[in-house]
Amino acid sequence: MARSQRRRRPGASIGCHEFGVEARMASPILRQLLELTPEDFATYPIWIGCHVADYDEPWFDDTDEETFRPWLGERPVDQSDETLLVRADAKLADGSKLSGFLTPSVDPSDVSSSHPHAFVGERAFGFWSGVLDTATRDASAFQQAVGSDVARILPITFTVDDDVVTGGLTVIVEGWSSQAGVFPKPNRSRKRRLHRRWRSRT
Repeated sequence: MARSQRRRRPGASIGCHEFGVEARMASPILRQLLELTPEDFATYPIWIGCHVADYDEPWFDDTDEETFRPWLGERPVDQSDETLLVRADAKLADGSKLSGFLTPSVDPSDVSSSHPHAFVGERAFGFWSGVLDTATRDASAFQQAVGSDVARILPITFTVDDDVVTGGLTVIVEGWSSQAGVFPKPNRSRKRRLHRRWRSRT
């Protein structure tokens, strides 16, 4: 049945598989990736991708690859679970702090898998654009939103508490990345310094 034709039963109960047992719960809150807000992460610090986790649930036809719902399982979660989004704190180079979120990853230096986002107001700004290569445009939009320049913004350090992800997590963002590269391009000395900072946290 097409998504537009499917009708969800009011108050339907479903299996909540993250508990490891068949628990019952009401139909969940559903959010698209870029609809998530700081308040959502304050209430639920972990969100799970519905299109992977909920393929056998009654609301599945209402979801796509960017639909998430609150995670109701045990905490902390594992660093390797790339179906999740977790609450993070973002610290800019000038010491300014923002809230944000990212995907747990076994390689924190790879923004293509950790997908960090920082909130400015209610809007989430990402730092990985993949094949679209919108890095320059994304950088300009973020600088305008925070009212600062690249030198005061980069690097950005994202941290996740150890009660959310096992062992905690640190992701250092040195620019806006895509498959075409990083903007702005880091000089070699800065790249070595960032690598040493990441290694010191492992």
